[in-house]
Amino acid sequence: MERDGELVLALADNERLTKRVEALEAMLKDARRHFEGMPRGRVVPFGKDGK
Repeated sequence: MERDGELVLALADNERLTKRVEALEAMLKDARRHFEGMPRGRVVPFGKDGK
């Protein structure tokens, strides 16, 4: 019974994370579209530390 409850929680967490990934992918797609056609010299890539 306890294991079933953990499974239900894991499945709900999985669904929440899947929706979050979809939202982030959509945001990334929108951001890429914003910079589409812009000269590459004007786009500054950022490293992992934001610099």
